[in-house]
Amino acid sequence: MTGVYVHFSDKDADRAILGAQGVKVEKKLESIRKARICLYCKSPNPAIGKYCQQCGRPLDHDEAKLLDERVDKVTSALKKSNLITDEEKEIIENISTDNKDEIVAIFLRSLKNMGKFEDLRNNF
Repeated sequence: MTGVYVHFSDKDADRAILGAQGVKVEKKLESIRKARICLYCKSPNPAIGKYCQQCGRPLDHDEAKLLDERVDKVTSALKKSNLITDEEKEIIENISTDNKDEIVAIFLRSLKNMGKFEDLRNNF
């Protein structure tokens, strides 16, 4: 009869027994189930995701830092190459850091469409 009214699982019972014996048990499931909130657009995302499903930006600071490093590396390669014009190099130099990854992605898609992407890859 108590099974109808009491909704404990075996894990709850194990946790209670270990707790009574002085052993601390972390609840890992709660952290797994929590949604991750995007740093930029504040949208909820699955806990295991690295990038926001809404805006595509990184969900944590480490991943954002890694993305910034990659964008800086590609930006410097673009500026050193002769694949883009001087005006385009000036645009890359003067864009804000918030939009830099999007602008660099546009340049990369353009180079890919023109068949020059491999030339940029060789500049690395």
